[in-house]
Amino acid sequence: MPSLFGLERDKDVDKLQELLTSSDNPTIRKRAAEILGNLDVTGPDGIESLVNAVQNDDDEAVRAAAIDALTSQDAINEL
Repeated sequence: MPSLFGLERDKDVDKLQELLTSSDNPTIRKRAAEILGNLDVTGPDGIESLVNAVQNDDDEAVRAAAIDALTSQDAINEL
């Protein structure tokens, strides 16, 4: 698997979404959310993954990172 840095560099939204929704490691999910928030174009699927993380992730830090990412993407109203 590529590094998170590599996924950010390559703007690999699909892989970042996958990590956000399915990684067992909350640190990886949090970082995936942060990266999705920093990308120029996250797209509707990326926004949906962030909303899902806010509503369903067990980890408070992941939920907070997803909220910040939605704010950065001007998509906080999707909640």
